[in-house]
Amino acid sequence: MICVSLVYFSRFLQYMNSNIWWHFPIFCVCLGFLEKDSAALETNPPVPESNSSTRPKDSLYPEPSPPSPQSDKPVSQAGGQQDLNDQTESPEDWLRTFSLPGPSTLPFSQVYKVRDELGEGGFGVVFKGIDKFTRQQVAIKFVKKTMLDRYITVPGVSKPLPIEVALNLQLNQAPLSPYIVHMIDWFDEKDRYILIMEYPQPCENLLKFITRKIKLSESLARGLLYQVVLGAKHCLDRGVFHQDFKLNNFLINKETHQVKVIDFGCGDFIKGVNQEGFTGGCCPPEDAVALNVAEPETVWSLAFVLYRAVCNGYPFETYADMKYGHPTFKSGISREFQDLITRCLIQDPAKRSTIEEMLQHEWFHQGQQHLRN
Repeated sequence: MICVSLVYFSRFLQYMNSNIWWHFPIFCVCLGFLEKDSAALETNPPVPESNSSTRPKDSLYPEPSPPSPQSDKPVSQAGGQQDLNDQTESPEDWLRTFSLPGPSTLPFSQVYKVRDELGEGGFGVVFKGIDKFTRQQVAIKFVKKTMLDRYITVPGVSKPLPIEVALNLQLNQAPLSPYIVHMIDWFDEKDRYILIMEYPQPCENLLKFITRKIKLSESLARGLLYQVVLGAKHCLDRGVFHQDFKLNNFLINKETHQVKVIDFGCGDFIKGVNQEGFTGGCCPPEDAVALNVAEPETVWSLAFVLYRAVCNGYPFETYADMKYGHPTFKSGISREFQDLITRCLIQDPAKRSTIEEMLQHEWFHQGQQHLRN
């Protein structure tokens, strides 16, 4: 309406050859139209039309906003806080209130193009890929179906979900953590599952990053490893037991140094005691007596990750050292870092530091440039 009023006014002036006093009353009338239209726009803003020419994407999660360490509290499905010590809730309870999307109904080859291989593990092969519609760069994980695959039955979902898919869907619930690589889509084919994951660029895993650096200073390691612990904490807060924390399973952006957790192929939902523990070489002593509790085991494995990153080795030289909680340190390692690692490697899981105590430890708060307020 504003544009129409201006056009009429300009055209009228073109045909007016008289004195300027003719123009003034016409200008006042048009100005009245302009004020009326402006007021209407303020109260009723236009609604943009949707673009139906692009492929609709399942909105699995909103745009993430980085939480502060203080606000990254355990969240239950009802919107309240979940006590980390209460780990008896079943996986079905964790997922019961969510409407979990099933696999994509479009053929995989019509949506994504596979590019270079990124890596291979015991549970699948990962390739670079690109969304043919949006041109988004993604990571594509192919997982062969076997008789040993683990599934979880979720109310409201017609078929049991592969455990890795269910874990990723659980982590996709808002609010998101910026320290997790999230699943975008997934496909269920005859002989394999295909997981479409975020692909932060330029990135590499922490092991390659540290190897290139040869020696990682404590000041640089502090900022990276704080993100490692935040990512692990978010998993626990959501009832997800990763079970395979190691330097290879953290991606780092080589430009921004943002760190994210990847690969939930070994993971499970937190079930309390007597569940399978860590699969790697950093199994805590309680594994031998089947007293696995997710948080103490996660803290133990994180201590190995931190030690490997800073000291470029392993904290125990012998089994006796591990049994009695006596990690060894090279010269030049700060007293604060030694104290943090020692507290996280106490043999008794009940006396071991919690993940929140890790985040509050003085070593992480030296300098504090890496902490988000």
